[in-house]
Parts: sequence; C-alpha cells; structure tokens
Amino acid sequence: MNAINKVRKDLLKMHSDGVLMIKYIVEDNVELKKDTIDMVKKDVITQWLVGDELKQDQFNFIYEVIKISYDSAVRDKLLAMDKDLVEEILPKLVAFRSVMAIRDIQLTKAREAMHEKEKAELAGETVEVKKKDQINMTEDEIVAQRMENEKAGHGGIERSEA
Repeated sequence: MNAINKVRKDLLKMHSDGVLMIKYIVEDNVELKKDTIDMVKKDVITQWLVGDELKQDQFNFIYEVIKISYDSAVRDKLLAMDKDLVEEILPKLVAFRSVMAIRDIQLTKAREAMHEKEKAELAGETVEVKKKDQINMTEDEIVAQRMENEKAGHGGIERSEA
C-alpha cells in the first residue's frame, strides 16, 4: 500500500508544480519511474499471494488455524516462534482441522443425499440406492455403510464382508 501512496504522492506533486514543471517523459522522471517499478513489483507479489480462489481458501484456512493458537495461552510462544509450537503443534493442528473439514464435507454430502432421497420418496418416485464396490471404497465410506446397515437392522456386516 505504501508503494501506491508514493506514486500517488509523486503524481499529486507533479500536478501541484504545474504544467511547466512536470516531467512528462517517464525516462526523465527518475523518481516516478523508480516508485512505479516498486509499485508494480509489490502488485505482482500481492497478486501471487492473493492468487485464485483455492489459494485464498487455503490462506484463510491456515489463518484460522494459527488464530486458534494466537487466541490461546500459547500466544507468547507463537510470537516468539517457539520451535516446538511451530514444528510440532501447528502441523498437527492443521492436520486435525483438515480432517475435521473433510468430515464436515462428507456429512454435508450425506445430509444432502438423504434429503434428496426423502424428497424423491415423498414425490412417490422409486429410489435406487447405489452401492459401491467395497474394493473402491474409502475407510470412511465402509464405516458409514456399516453404520447404515446397523441402523437398518442388518447387523453391520454384509455378506461380501463375511
């Protein structure tokens, strides 16, 4: 932001000096040229940091994780860049929050699927439940399937598992 303000200040100074004092040729106006180049370099860095939507989401995720530590009793250690906190605790916290985010996404998808199923049943449509092949299922999907089977009264184990 400081680079933009410097260029703006240079341009305002040129304007206030009047038409006869302005150096229109940028190559001759060394100060404006230097400040403009500095502004463009900082803008490139900013654009890289801000990046696309994925990078912004990742940045916000890391910010939220670090904010947990900052808002806690370990603030002083975080600000002092304590080796144990930075190399041990924060990576584990990031991993934990990542797993929790994945879990939230899966739960949301399951709720949406149940909602669609209930909506179809209310409309009188036949609902076809697609079962995945257990070889291609993740561990979470296998556990979810077992829980559904237990809920439905099948005992939690399918014949293909036995």
